[in-house]
Amino acid sequence: MPTGPAESIRQPFTRGNLVRVTRLWSLVAFAAVPLFLAVGVALLVGVFPAQSSRASVIEMTAAPGAEIAALGGSRGMALWGQPADVDLAQVTCTWTGGADAGGELEVGPAPDRPTEVTDSRGKGDFVWLTTTAGEFVPRSATCSGGGLTTLGASVDPGTGAGSSTGLFFVLLAPVMLVLGLVARRLSRRS
Repeated sequence: MPTGPAESIRQPFTRGNLVRVTRLWSLVAFAAVPLFLAVGVALLVGVFPAQSSRASVIEMTAAPGAEIAALGGSRGMALWGQPADVDLAQVTCTWTGGADAGGELEVGPAPDRPTEVTDSRGKGDFVWLTTTAGEFVPRSATCSGGGLTTLGASVDPGTGAGSSTGLFFVLLAPVMLVLGLVARRLSRRS
């Protein structure tokens, strides 16, 4: 029978409660391992429909030969052209950056990019020209030739496979496994 108010209050950080929480956390960690592996592998191999030809937002357009801003962050900017029957062999694209940096961009289809997109704002279909993703701090880009009538730019859609996020999940799975094993081991010592 409790004799005072201090004896009637249960202590939250008893050894038994900590063991229960540790045991439950280890179960959560073990359940996360296959989930993280599945999501990571799915992102790495591109299971999700991100690689299919899809609607895109062409953020800006310009006439051929005019400079277009190419500030796309870490992913770079994708350059698109109209009409769909542009002669890619005759199109040339260049980029300029800070400190007199610049150069030519390789024009043509890329195996890990869509070849054509439909602008979701109603500007029509655009064909893939190139990307500034591999260049160091591009500021602007321009394309001309090959019957190009309109130059468009959007954030580079990338591979669609989410490689950095997928790698994060795949690498996090063994970490969760080790943490789950450590938590299970600690909860059994009690």
